[in-house]
Amino acid sequence: MRTNFDQLRELLVLSGEPAHTGSAEQWAEAHQRLQGHFPVDYLQFVSTFGYCEIEFHLRVLNPFARNGGFWDDLERERAIDLEDFELVPPEDPRAFFPRPKGMIPWGSTDDGGSYLWVTHDADPDRWTVFKDWDLAGKDYGVGMEEFLLAGLRGQLDGFALGAGFPEALPVRLDPIVDTASS
Repeated sequence: MRTNFDQLRELLVLSGEPAHTGSAEQWAEAHQRLQGHFPVDYLQFVSTFGYCEIEFHLRVLNPFARNGGFWDDLERERAIDLEDFELVPPEDPRAFFPRPKGMIPWGSTDDGGSYLWVTHDADPDRWTVFKDWDLAGKDYGVGMEEFLLAGLRGQLDGFALGAGFPEALPVRLDPIVDTASS
């Protein structure tokens, strides 16, 4: 039986060698720095494809890249959250991790959009994808892997990767080469 990840690998074509896939030691350090674990689908995606961009549109953030990676976006979002703390109550789903129902960024778009996980569950594999940290944001109710699959197949309202229809598959995935690991 093909897993969702097997299906993703069939729908994405990496245009070069993956960069910043992370060793076991680097992943252990990243989990410690996060003060928790990443969802398994994210770990599997980054371990396979590294720091990359899908069709020049969606950049999957990476905890091992120096510039423009995961930690930069997380710290920026946490700083914004602290500034807006009085405006955003802790029960608001836009409040950032590690607050209850907080959010962690995992992707960014060429037009300035953000894709985040809503950390509404102690099990990171149950976190759902949320688009943009604002009142117009949308919770897709699925994890990263299911979100990407549906986006590749043109099955999500308001989101498509590539042309968004089966005839345009597979979709190009470009590695982002960084000068050094952090």
